[in-house]
Amino acid sequence: MHKTEKVKKVRFAPAPTGYLHVGGARTALFNWLYAKNTGGKLVLRIEDTDAVRSTEESTKAIFDSLEWLGIDWDEGPFFQSGRKEIYRKYAQELLSKGLAYESDEVKGAHKAVIFKLPDNRKIVVRDLIHADVEFDTSVLKDIVLMKSDGTAAYNFACVIDDHLMGITHIIRGDDHISNTPKQILLYEALGFPLPEFAHVPLILGPDGSRLSKRHGATSVGQYKKEGYFSKAFVNFLALLGWAPGDNREKMSIEEIIKSFSLERIGKKGAIFDVKKLQWLNGVYIREMSLEALTSAVLPYLEESGITNKDTDEDHFKFIISLVQERLKTFSEITELAGFFFAKDIEYDESAVKKYLLKEGVAGILGKIINEIEREDAFSAAALEKSFIGVKEEMNISNSKLIHPVRVAVTGSAASPPIFETMIGIGRENCLKRLKNTLSFLNAGKFPFKIQGPGANA
Repeated sequence: MHKTEKVKKVRFAPAPTGYLHVGGARTALFNWLYAKNTGGKLVLRIEDTDAVRSTEESTKAIFDSLEWLGIDWDEGPFFQSGRKEIYRKYAQELLSKGLAYESDEVKGAHKAVIFKLPDNRKIVVRDLIHADVEFDTSVLKDIVLMKSDGTAAYNFACVIDDHLMGITHIIRGDDHISNTPKQILLYEALGFPLPEFAHVPLILGPDGSRLSKRHGATSVGQYKKEGYFSKAFVNFLALLGWAPGDNREKMSIEEIIKSFSLERIGKKGAIFDVKKLQWLNGVYIREMSLEALTSAVLPYLEESGITNKDTDEDHFKFIISLVQERLKTFSEITELAGFFFAKDIEYDESAVKKYLLKEGVAGILGKIINEIEREDAFSAAALEKSFIGVKEEMNISNSKLIHPVRVAVTGSAASPPIFETMIGIGRENCLKRLKNTLSFLNAGKFPFKIQGPGANA
């Protein structure tokens, strides 16, 4: 940056009336990336002039979400609720110039102050992303500056703060573009230089409509709770409407900062594809160290109540390593690894019908139980020896042996490799589960009602 060039300054200005929405998070991210790329600064401003809807809980949720995303700021946070006198001063200035008037109708302790729009003006919004947009003042209403409750209206407070805080570039969603001509008129009336505007197309759901709760989770906090890795989520969020130009889908934050520019933001809305997010999150999970992944998934296992605090740390990491390749989110650990820790497994009915309710399965399980009990060691080599012995004795294929054993010890037809899975479960638990399954088969009844051919009521 040339020494005489003005430092670029952007801002993120959420209203604390709810959790941080995915769209707001992307706006924050784009502003942060622009500041980092240009050597500029990011200002955080909390627009809490709506005293009824603004809450401390929402403010905290915004801060927590920004921290999780890794978005920091250079100045702030500033709270508009503490800047009322500043707004009143500038409202009075416009009144004294004859550019604003007070409302005759008094609903609160104060008279509302309203900016009178000039007649038949053409306002051109020059945008760094979209083509120029022209507005006619004849179709706009006069602008409320100060409400009758003594608080500043959005457009007025926004203009005052952006000027006083030295904002040079306003990067926000294009749902704000209708506010821009009003704000331009206020900049002119107050004698403030205009910042540059960049209106980012909205995030859309798979059906092409604006992203909403009916499409699934929309708050950043919910994605954190569901077990997404913050680095993967930021990577995904950055590519919603922006592209580096070389079809890369996985990028480090350093690479994104280096490549980021407003010129590469698209003009159309970006589709929020949850399946793509899950895929990308899975890629990041597979690249995590075992220590980092174990720390990330442990809270989900503890919350579910299925972890055994007496579990040896190395053994716990071994179990995590078995499912790492299959995890798409941290929260899936309870589904993919829960059977390792459960006292009583839940049988998948379809797996039972397909692999256990077959002729000869009871005999197979009985043989495996005998082999495991006869062997002193419980290792991959020892298990392989036992399996080979049963196969040869009963003259059966690998699949006819492995599938019933897998369902018997995990309750499911899918698991990591069978020997490693059984080692993860442990010798005593494996024997207990095999014997329980054998008892159910011999009794002709599982601990649930099985429907269909071969079922036993």
